[in-house]
This record gives sequence, C-alpha cells and structure tokens, in this order.
Amino acid sequence: MADWIVKLVDDKGAAITDATVSLVREADVQKTKRDAEVVPTSNAAGPLPTMTHAADGLYRLPKPLVDPKGDWRLVVRSRVGSVARGVVIQPLRIEPSEDRGFTTTPRNLDPKGVAAEVATVEIMTTHAAKDSTTTLWVRQLPASEVVLMSGTQYETSAERLRTFCEGRRDALAGAKVPADRRIDDGTIVTMFSLDDRATLWFAKARTKAIGWVLVHRVDAPARPATPIIPGGPWPSKPNAGSRSVALHPTDLYRYLHVIGRDVAHRGRVREVSIFSHAYREGPILYNTDDHTPTPGPRDANDFDCRTKDWEDPELGNYRAAVLALAPTGRWHIWGCNSNSRNVALCAAANLSRSRKAPDTELFEVKVSGQRGRFEAKVSRRRVLEIQLECLTSRDSNEQRTYGSMLVGAFQRDVFSALPGTWSSFGPATRTMYVDPDPKSWPIVEQYYKGEPALAPKFVVGTGLDGERYVNYRPFAAVPRPSIPATSAQYEVTSWEKDGAWRFVARFHGRHWIEGKFDPKCIVDALADVGRIAPAHAGKSGHRYVFEAPNTNDSVAALVVEVGNAVKVYRLLQGAGGEFDRLGTEVLPR
Repeated sequence: MADWIVKLVDDKGAAITDATVSLVREADVQKTKRDAEVVPTSNAAGPLPTMTHAADGLYRLPKPLVDPKGDWRLVVRSRVGSVARGVVIQPLRIEPSEDRGFTTTPRNLDPKGVAAEVATVEIMTTHAAKDSTTTLWVRQLPASEVVLMSGTQYETSAERLRTFCEGRRDALAGAKVPADRRIDDGTIVTMFSLDDRATLWFAKARTKAIGWVLVHRVDAPARPATPIIPGGPWPSKPNAGSRSVALHPTDLYRYLHVIGRDVAHRGRVREVSIFSHAYREGPILYNTDDHTPTPGPRDANDFDCRTKDWEDPELGNYRAAVLALAPTGRWHIWGCNSNSRNVALCAAANLSRSRKAPDTELFEVKVSGQRGRFEAKVSRRRVLEIQLECLTSRDSNEQRTYGSMLVGAFQRDVFSALPGTWSSFGPATRTMYVDPDPKSWPIVEQYYKGEPALAPKFVVGTGLDGERYVNYRPFAAVPRPSIPATSAQYEVTSWEKDGAWRFVARFHGRHWIEGKFDPKCIVDALADVGRIAPAHAGKSGHRYVFEAPNTNDSVAALVVEVGNAVKVYRLLQGAGGEFDRLGTEVLPR
C-alpha cells in the first residue's frame, strides 16, 4: 500500500497544526482565476480536497489514493492569527515503481524548466516490500510576493520584454539584496507576460544556482487568429474585441485588488515592476490609443496604462489595489519618460541660474518637431512648479505623470525615469536603464542638482534601484513655489493626433482653451488684432492670437492680472474681422 504524508513547520521550525494541506490531481486544478490564494479551487464546484492533521504538524490522507499514477500538486495554506502565511505549491508526478508501490518526484509546469523541488519542500520516498511512503517536508514562510509585467515589443526589435522580468526576478533573489526586498525561499513571483498571454507564478527551486519552478499558470481563454512570436511585433493591435486574447493593464490592477481586499493577504507585495516602452501617461503595453476624456472611463479599445487608471471612476473598479503593497513596497516603471519640452525647460532654467538672474525673470523656450511644437515664456519658479506637477500631481489640469499618480494613490516609493529622460534595453544584463544621452540626462540632472528646492530630495538610482531612475515619492514634501500673477507667462503645446493637429494653452499654470487646429502663438505684438472692449482698455495684461497658418481659423484672447491670479477672456470676432467684442471669461481650473 502506498501512503503520502506532509510534515509542516513554520519559519522558526515550529509545527503548524491548523493548515489546509491539499494533494490534488493536476486535471482538477482551477486554471482560469487569478486569486489571492493563487490556486483557488480544484474545480468550479468546491475547494481542494484536504489532508487531515494527525499530530505535531503531520498531515495524512483521509483515505488511500485510488490509481495515483499521474500529475498532482501539493498546495499548503495556513495563517498566523488573521494573517496568511505564504502559499506553498509543489507540482508532483507519481509513478509506479517495480514491486515497491509508487515513487513521487518533483515536476515543473514549465516544460523547458528543470523538474525540481521548490525551495521550501523536500520529498523523500521510502520503500518496504511492496509498500511505499512519501514524506513531503514543508517549511512555510511569511507571505511575500513580487509582481512583474512585460509589455509587447511593438517596434521591430529582437528584445523579448519577458527577458527583463526574468532578469529582475533573478536580481532580487541575490544573496546581497536587503531582506525587506529579497525574494526569499517563500516568495511567490507573479509574472504577467503579454507575449505569452498568460499570468505565471514562480517559486524558487531547491537548487545550488538560482532556479525557478513554475507552480501555476492562467492563460487568456482565446487564441489569436495570427500566431504571436514572443519578442516580435504583434500582428495587429488589440481592441475591445481582444479582451479574451490579450492581457490588459486592468488585469494587473484587479489582481492587486483581490490581494488588497482580503485582510489576510494585504500588504504582502514587495514590488510591482513593469518592463515596457513608456511615456508620461504610463507604460505603453501595446501602443494603442485613448480617445476618451480624462478623467473618465477607459477607452474600450485602449490596452495601455493611463494616468486616469488611478483616479475615479476607474479606480473604483480596483480601489483595494492600494492595500496590496507592503509598507516598504514599491513600484518600478522601467520604460521611457522622454519629453523634449521638459529638457528644453530644464536647459533654459540652467542658463538662467548660471546668469544669476532672479528666479522670477521670464525667459522664452521653443521646441519644434515633426509631430509637435512647444512655445513658452516662463520663470524658474514656473519650471520648478512644472517639475513638481510631473513628480507629484494627480490633477488632470496639470502636467501629471503615471509615476505621480502612483505616488498619490499608493503612498509608496515609485521609481521611474525623470521627465525628459529615456530608457534603453540592456540584453547582456537583462535589465533596463535610463540612457545617459548627453542631449537629455545631463541637462535634466544638472537642473535637479542645481535647483535648491529639489536637490535635497534628488538621489540618482544605482544597482537594484536601476541606473539613473529616481524615486518620485520624496518630492511630495517639496512645497509649490509662489508665483506672482503675470499675463506675460504662458505655455502653448501643439501636437498631431489621429491625423489632426490640436493645441492647449496655459496661463499662470492652468489650461485656458484647447483647439483642433495647428496653432501659431504670437505674443505682445498684436496691434492689428483689432479693438479691445472699452471695459478692459488700459488694464495690465496681454493680448494673444492663436492661428492656423494655412487656414482662416483663429482665436484671440485678453489675459489680465487680478490679484495673484489671471483671468482670460476670449475675444469675439466681429463681422469685419476685428476682435472688438468681449467673450466668456475663462477662469483657471
């Protein structure tokens, strides 16, 4: 007769007597849900069949296994009071042995991986006559988890982004990693692999070198019409009809939500890392588009991360996600944050400081490109305010970023490329890094080191923090600068989107108006713009016109100072083309 026994102890070696210990056939494991317990049920109808505690942490089967040959999984769960310990999952294979019952060996759900015991399990089978007894010695550690996501390589490249998730996993398992960040023997590593269209759960293997056992997997329910080659461009971008084929950023958010809403499991996630292309709005997972207002619900056809994901109404779908991270937990956004506009602002501020000019002195900044144009007249105080918006703001009317939204939502460390810098892939080291490109990084670095308000919080990342990535969270303690109201200060950004040109104008740091034509901003020299309404003649202010070079489209405005704010009035065009009528007052939002 064959028998299977589990001997269970905690991280101190003490017997665990109140665990749920299950030995379940592979065919019966639920493989469609992402659950806080990782392996939720044996089937849609009920929980995994459990072993019975005998004494001193020894668990036995309630009855002999019938025809045990085949693939199985051992799953162990327990709690300390109301807090769950880390789940232990060991894939197994049971095979008959000659005249000696059955032999139990470790298995790896990754067909390319080494069949090995996970680091907290040791399997021993003994034989006597025709009987066999398999003892599974299990050590259950405090719960901890690292969650990784790899985007798609939508550009022509040989880089498979899952490689960088695997590199991060191995780096965090190193012996010199601080204990509060290290992937220890009991840590589950969860990987959302977009190329594989699968969520994968790994545990450290009991091997001399760092190795991994794939202990669970949930695949997207449908297969794509055209095969997807990992590391190559996707045949076509996903859309609303692709939810059953392609993973979505909200799959990650909702997984964190499931953990966070369960009091027993919340706080176990040590890190969330996303390896992908990225920009100000966040990780670019597939390079799709958002055609809906912000804030507001997500575009059903959009499969990329967005700043709106971390505010209502979207946040209401996974609000408990913010409870999933440990007190020392962190986010890492490994993609770019390139922004030529911010580099130009930093360069102009650096020049102003080198000239020892007052930080209220206005200077012009202009950036032109094939797909956009930026023109501004700002002071160093406004440049500082823009940096703080990018680093800490959650206001949709400001220049917030995905990193700033995470800082506000999670109140945890968030490492990302600084606005204006960009990332590169390091295949040899299996990691990403902020590129030291002399046209971006040194200029931004010089600004942050030279700006007195920012320099004390500015620490350039190295090692595990990633080369030249920066933690946004400390900047939340930097107060916004006081900026005297002046109608001479403005920022105008124009860009091409969906085949049309759009622009947004900001006065005193707030949006005034948005348009759908290619604007040209002319400042201060508008004598030919027409008469100004008598009620505002002579008031301190500036007149502006926004015009499309190749069309008759144009907008004119009067901007005046009122106290420590500005008011913007749209000027209405008369029948003769003159702007002599006062339009609606546009208050800063």
